[in-house]
Amino acid sequence: MKHFNLKRHFHVVIFCTMLAIFLFTGMPAFAQNNVPRNTPAAQPVVAQTPASPQFSPASIPAKTRLMEETLPNGFRIIIQERPGTGIVGTELLVKVGLMQEMEMYAGITSLIQSLLLTSKTAASPKTFQEAAESDGCLLHSSASPDYAVLNMVATPDIFRNNLKRLASTIKTPDFEQKALDEQKEEQTYNIEGNKSAFQMINEIFLNQFYRYHPYRQPVYGFKNTVNRMKIEEIQKFYNENYSANRMTLAIVGDVNAPETMDLCKKIFADLPRQKNQTVDIPWEPVGAEKKLYLETNSELAWVFVGFPAPDIKSPDYPKMKVLETLLGDGLSSRLFIELREKEGLAYELSSTYPQLEGPSHMILYIVTNGKGLSKSRKKMFDEINKLKKWKISQEELDATKRKLLGKYLLDNETASSQAHNLAYYTALGLGHNFNEVLLRRMQDVTVDDVQNMARKYFENYTVLEIQPSQDPEMFAR
Repeated sequence: MKHFNLKRHFHVVIFCTMLAIFLFTGMPAFAQNNVPRNTPAAQPVVAQTPASPQFSPASIPAKTRLMEETLPNGFRIIIQERPGTGIVGTELLVKVGLMQEMEMYAGITSLIQSLLLTSKTAASPKTFQEAAESDGCLLHSSASPDYAVLNMVATPDIFRNNLKRLASTIKTPDFEQKALDEQKEEQTYNIEGNKSAFQMINEIFLNQFYRYHPYRQPVYGFKNTVNRMKIEEIQKFYNENYSANRMTLAIVGDVNAPETMDLCKKIFADLPRQKNQTVDIPWEPVGAEKKLYLETNSELAWVFVGFPAPDIKSPDYPKMKVLETLLGDGLSSRLFIELREKEGLAYELSSTYPQLEGPSHMILYIVTNGKGLSKSRKKMFDEINKLKKWKISQEELDATKRKLLGKYLLDNETASSQAHNLAYYTALGLGHNFNEVLLRRMQDVTVDDVQNMARKYFENYTVLEIQPSQDPEMFAR
C-alpha cells in the first residue's frame, strides 16, 4: 500500500490550499461570514502578468521553454515544457465543424472523430485506440461547433511512439464499412434518446434562436443525415477538411521541446494542404417566445431565456463573461441568491455562455414546478433589468473576478487542458497565451462595463417555456 509523501507533494498541498482560499473569498459580500474587510491582498510574482491588488493570478505556472512553428504545409505546432511532471498532454485540433457540414452533412464530423479511433494502420492489426491504450495511453476524440479534437495523455516513455501512431492515423485513416455501421448505430442511439432533459431542451432553444445559421444544428447531427452517410462521403469530407493548414498540434508536459519539435516536423511535414474555403453566413438575432407542453408524470417546468452574445474574438467577450458569471454562474450568483435562496423557486438554475468563433449566445435557465413558472420568469427578468438600471458595487465585481480566477485555475490544472488552450487559441489566430490575456482583460472590467454590457445585449431575447401537461392535444413534439 502506497502512503502519501507530504514532502514530495508539498507544492500540491499549497496549491490546493490557495485555491480553496480564492474560491471561498470569491463569494459576494452578503454571502460571506467572518471575512476581514480590510485585509490587504497578497502580491505574488507572476511572469509577464501585471500585479493587481484584487485579481492577481497567483497560481499561474511559471513560464518554461515554449516553441512554436508553422510548417510549410500550414501545420501549426506548439510545445510547452513542464519538466518533472511525468506526464505529456497532446491535442490535435482541426478547424472543422458545423460551418463546414451545413445541414446536408450534419453529424459527419462527429462520425469521423469516432472512426479515427477505430482506424487501423498497416503497421498493426489493432485499431489506433486499441494500440494506444494497450501502451497505457489515454485517448479521446470529440466534435464541437467550431472544431474537432483528438486528445492524448501519455507518460514520457510511451509518448513518442504514440505520437507517431497519431500522425499515421490522420495521414492514412482506414474507414471501414463495418466500423461506420457501428458508429452510425451508436450515434443514432445518442440522437434518439441518450440525452438529458437539459440537452433536449437546449437543442430546441438553439434551433429557435439561430434559425437558419448552422449553429442551430447539434454536433452529432440528425437521425436521417447520419443514417444516409456513405463511406465515399466520409472520405471526401475528410480529404477536403482534415488538411494540414486546418490543424494545430499542442504538446504540454515532460518533454524536450527541440527534440519533440524535430520529431513533429518529420512525421507531419507530408500532410497535404488544401485551399481553405471561407464560409460567411450573415445572422441577425430576432427575439422570439415559444411555449411547449410535454407529456410527463413530473411537475417540473423549465424557463430558458437567451440573448445574443459576443464571440470569443470580440473585445466585449471578457466583459460579458464577467456579467454572465455574476448573474447566473454558481451558488453565489444573483439568480441563485434571489430565486433559490430567498424565494425557494428553483430546483436548479444556471447560465451558459459558450466560446464560439461565430455569433454566440448566453442562456439563463431555471428548473421549477409548474405553479412557479410565471413567478420564476418574472424574477429572472427583474434581476436582468436591475443590471441595466443600476450599477453593481465594486465589492461584488471583485468577488466575481476572484471566482473567475478560481475557475481558471481549475480549468488549467492538467497538461491535457493546457494543451487544449494552446491549440484552441492558436488555431483562432489569437495567440497561444490568449487565456492569460483574457484573464488580464477581465481584471480590467469596471462596474460601468458591466452595466453597458447589460444594456447592449439584454434587449433582443428569446424565451422558451417547457410546461408539464396531461393533455395529449397540447403535446409539442
